[in-house]
Amino acid sequence: MKNITSKKNKKIVVAFFFESLGSWEGEKNYLRSLLTAINEYHDNFVRVKVISSKKICNKLKKIKLKNIEIIDSRLFSEAGFLNLFRKIIGRILKKYDPIILYFIKKYKIDIISHYKPSYYCKTICWTPDFQHINYPMNFSNKEITRRNNLYNNIVENSSVVLLSSNSSVQDLKKFTYKKINYKKLNFVPNLDFNYLKKKNLNKYKVKNYFLVPNQFWKHKNHLVIIKAVNKLKSNNTKFKIIFTGDKKSQTDQSVYKNIMYEIKKKKLQRFFLYLGKIPYSNLINLMYRSKALINPSFFEGWSTSVEEAKILNRKVLLSDIKVHREQKPVKSYFFNPYNHVELSKIILKVIKQKDTNKSLKILKKRYLFYRAKFAREYFNIIKYTYKI
Repeated sequence: MKNITSKKNKKIVVAFFFESLGSWEGEKNYLRSLLTAINEYHDNFVRVKVISSKKICNKLKKIKLKNIEIIDSRLFSEAGFLNLFRKIIGRILKKYDPIILYFIKKYKIDIISHYKPSYYCKTICWTPDFQHINYPMNFSNKEITRRNNLYNNIVENSSVVLLSSNSSVQDLKKFTYKKINYKKLNFVPNLDFNYLKKKNLNKYKVKNYFLVPNQFWKHKNHLVIIKAVNKLKSNNTKFKIIFTGDKKSQTDQSVYKNIMYEIKKKKLQRFFLYLGKIPYSNLINLMYRSKALINPSFFEGWSTSVEEAKILNRKVLLSDIKVHREQKPVKSYFFNPYNHVELSKIILKVIKQKDTNKSLKILKKRYLFYRAKFAREYFNIIKYTYKI
């Protein structure tokens, strides 16, 4: 067993390899949260490198990660012969990748984090959730097979499997009965409090609203909100439900179309406002000044928007699922995701409540405490992996 304290000035070299910056918004937010936390609270025993294409590295450099070395290389290009060759070899030989081996030797990498397993050094592989096991009806047979193969490779060949919640830990144990080295790391989103110094965003011209920043996927369960609002439309209560998210980024375009059809069919247009994909600064402002966040999802790995609402001390109306209970928002109201009547009563209750905001100074102090804890726990996982 290696002892990191026995080697004077020895630093653990950790590398992230990015073929992309995430295929969905949740993954992008997660990676940004982790890298910025690592950068802000760097550890003297750990050196972190990111290796990717020039295009991706240029995007990362804009974040100003001064304590992380950003390395761009044509060998990790998103297109071209070398990229195709590496992918073909990877599919055939799983853990063998000659280009990754080149980088490991050149930069003396000890651990690869958040990539795929490798023969040549230790790996920490992150799995966001096991949704395809819990809700197989939301996936094609081809996609289920692809995910099972991907997860089997991670479970069989990783040094450590990294999970975001206790709920995912339980799903991992259902996925395999083998003894697995795993660690749980609840992530804390990256939030710039400078965005919140603006006054209310007058261009949206909206007050007394609830924010729903979920993507338009089946399991996000927007329809229960529409049914709940339909139940309330006979009341004299004035409020808005704001939907955000890119309607064009979803594989199943029918989800968004069905949501809009139901709103029109029930003549609820006056209650709903769809803003599309908006700048993050605007989204955080909307959340901070909302009556509450609503997340009616049937399934989550670890909800970024719920964590953001916790940071901002906002009320949250949440589907009663395990991971939402685990996230423990202080100002939370839980409802059965199949019960629109229950949700309608909570919406009405929250509308009548007076809004109270803590000072940004107090909120930021608490946020920085949890961000430091997040980074510290990740570095502890690095040191644990190095020694096994």
